[in-house]
Amino acid sequence: TSSKSTNCTIHWNVTYTTMFSNKKSHRAFLESLDRPLSALALNCCQFGCCIADQLPDGDFVAAAAEHCDWMTQLSKVSPDLKLRDLVLPGSHDSASYTVPKTKLFSAVALTQNCSIGDQLRRGIRYLDLRVAGSGDNAQDVYIYHGFLKGGLFTSVLDEILQFMEDYPTEFVFLDIVQEYGRDFTPSQKQYMLQLVQLKLGSKVYKENNKRKCIQEMTLEHICNPGTPSCVVTLHSRFYNFQYQNDEYSENFIVEKYGFFKNSRWFHNQWHNTRDIETVLEGNKTEVTKHCNHHDKMLCNQFVLTPGVGGPMDVLKLLIGNLSLRPISFSRALYKRDVLDKWLRDNAEDAWNIVMLDFIDLVPALLNFLISLNFPQSIQITEATVQECGSLAGEGGQNVTSQLLSSALMKRNQKSLYLVNIPQDLGLPYLEGVLKITYAVEGQEETKVLEIDFDETTEIVVSQYNSQNNQSMIHVN
Repeated sequence: TSSKSTNCTIHWNVTYTTMFSNKKSHRAFLESLDRPLSALALNCCQFGCCIADQLPDGDFVAAAAEHCDWMTQLSKVSPDLKLRDLVLPGSHDSASYTVPKTKLFSAVALTQNCSIGDQLRRGIRYLDLRVAGSGDNAQDVYIYHGFLKGGLFTSVLDEILQFMEDYPTEFVFLDIVQEYGRDFTPSQKQYMLQLVQLKLGSKVYKENNKRKCIQEMTLEHICNPGTPSCVVTLHSRFYNFQYQNDEYSENFIVEKYGFFKNSRWFHNQWHNTRDIETVLEGNKTEVTKHCNHHDKMLCNQFVLTPGVGGPMDVLKLLIGNLSLRPISFSRALYKRDVLDKWLRDNAEDAWNIVMLDFIDLVPALLNFLISLNFPQSIQITEATVQECGSLAGEGGQNVTSQLLSSALMKRNQKSLYLVNIPQDLGLPYLEGVLKITYAVEGQEETKVLEIDFDETTEIVVSQYNSQNNQSMIHVN
């Protein structure tokens, strides 16, 4: 990597070393394991430790894979934005990774690989935390997914607190849900509320004024040191219990703790399906329905739910043609020509919170979603592509017009997202070198990006990436 004051040339070509010849063959091998490991006839216990290692479907490794302070950076270039204006990555069943992988059917419970701290550092700003009690001890409040118990809730709060102390000018939504069908005694509920209050204290936004928080407060104000760093919301199952002569109603909890009912803050539709098209169409309907309703945050769940529909499904589960494991469905959704391409094609819609499983498997998509928030456009002056194996002196094919098309350049040319370079550019070959010369609107510096690519390479070019020098790396 070399840089000059007026011209920055970046050539990414990182060698991939493993027992496999390349990442593509490694990915194919791991994918081949999914069916036998899903089959109940072979893996009837569905241990989480039997899930094969996972790789993103595309090759995108940013120079800094983390997005620890992206909201703070955004506040410096778009200080007047409001929370309802932003595209915020969120995680579904955020703490399910705490379920021990040696437990029976733990593979069915796992929806995240990364810790809470890692998720936040990767840019997640909405956490979906499922909790319940265990036993009679008031302090036995644990993470749950279904009937499977994970780690102590207090440990999860410690990670959240650590992130807020490390990055005090970021903002997070904490949506705490009592897991359906699980016991939760009044003393455990009261302890949980006290615990959140004790751990997070002044970092919680407690003013009972939703409109002010999501529609009026500017990012400049939100990202000021000393300003509250989170909103805490609770599912309706938390309310209306008695403890030590107090009735824990919605109003009582708001007044005593400053925590709010989640249905008053979020439009949040669970689609309850394992069908990809149903999830995509359902989220399109939701964003269209609520695009002009800024009274609540809009949470779109791009989540597939395993299920059994009848005797034929049971047979498919036995032989591995169907899976109960969320990871199997996420792998299908995260194919490069599915969710990432669909969200790119629909990037002009008013997305707000985008909720995902296994956020570590979509690094390029997370980067793209964050990039959509940044205001300056990308001005591409020239782009050429040359087939792999061509002589160095040969002139490349000019693809500037393809890159500037509305199909690839989104939100008034603020973000360029290539999910499959040969396909996106209409190339007759699968491997080559792409060279892009561009500048960010309002900046004199010109950047030249030169990337070795194949059909698995993913690229995001935006103001956000440009100012962080993390446009892309291609891993061979």
